[in-house]
Amino acid sequence: MASSEYLVPVERTSRRPIPLHRPSKEFQELLRLDYGRCKLDDLTLPETISLEMASLVQEHYRAADLEKLGLPVRRSLLLVGREGSGKLTTAQALAATLEFPIYYLQPPLWASVGEIELEERWSRLQEFIRENRGFYL
Repeated sequence: MASSEYLVPVERTSRRPIPLHRPSKEFQELLRLDYGRCKLDDLTLPETISLEMASLVQEHYRAADLEKLGLPVRRSLLLVGREGSGKLTTAQALAATLEFPIYYLQPPLWASVGEIELEERWSRLQEFIRENRGFYL
């Protein structure tokens, strides 16, 4: 058994989550892994959106309790708005607040394959998404 005198504390230089799962080599060219750099509290949002985001965060943290009561829990979110309205920044901040990884789909690499291979990749990607919680953009 190791003595505690040999244990050296490690200081984290970053507050970013340490990834426990990275996309397999198959998906590394199709998905880019990242983490949000700011949280919802860092954003200036209209009050209605701010309240909706706060509700979503609370719902996430109480998901187990809600499921026990038979209440539905949101598993996805669609942000809609014109270009430059802050959809991406809001998604990144929400992911950082919930400490979820962000996976960016790389569309140009998807377009360079044939129809059959695209269908196979899409099927494997859906399985990856089911097994790995995160934000997929």
